[in-house]
Amino acid sequence: MRISLSVEGVDQYRELAKRLKANGPKGKELRKRLRRRIAEAGQPVVDEVRTAVRGLNVTSHGGGAGQRRRFNVDRTRTERAARAAARRSAGLRDTIASATRLQQTAKGVRIVVNSNRLPHDQRNLPRHLDSAKGWRHPVFGNTSHWVTQKGGPYFGATIRRRAPKFRQAVLEAMEETARDIEG
Repeated sequence: MRISLSVEGVDQYRELAKRLKANGPKGKELRKRLRRRIAEAGQPVVDEVRTAVRGLNVTSHGGGAGQRRRFNVDRTRTERAARAAARRSAGLRDTIASATRLQQTAKGVRIVVNSNRLPHDQRNLPRHLDSAKGWRHPVFGNTSHWVTQKGGPYFGATIRRRAPKFRQAVLEAMEETARDIEG
């Protein structure tokens, strides 16, 4: 699963890519410079999305504290050590933040949360965390006790706020590259 928000100007980007490819070694060097400029322009947006998801307040409804207490009491000492080690690993929000990337393809530029970089059981959570609806899950695997968790908009809202400036920087980089091809 990938979450992405598209940028306009894809046709211009594709046309420029064709022109760069047709220019041999000079085009290869110009393409590298264009990709670097796009990455530099997009990095602040990616950083802001990462900051937004890390700072997200996740709420839970439906209880679960009693289940959590019973679960903690029932575990053996070895299980507790394993759980302590797991708690020291990255949490959901940090994992999503580290999976957020700027991706440049032949079709254009996009910002994605690459779910392949998430643990298998968390691959749908970036979309749920961004949704006002939230998601339901059993408490510690107990399917007789479910809770609802909600995050908030961190992905699309953050990108939309930064999109005009990012789009302008990409267009300027493309125009400069087009001028360098001709000149």
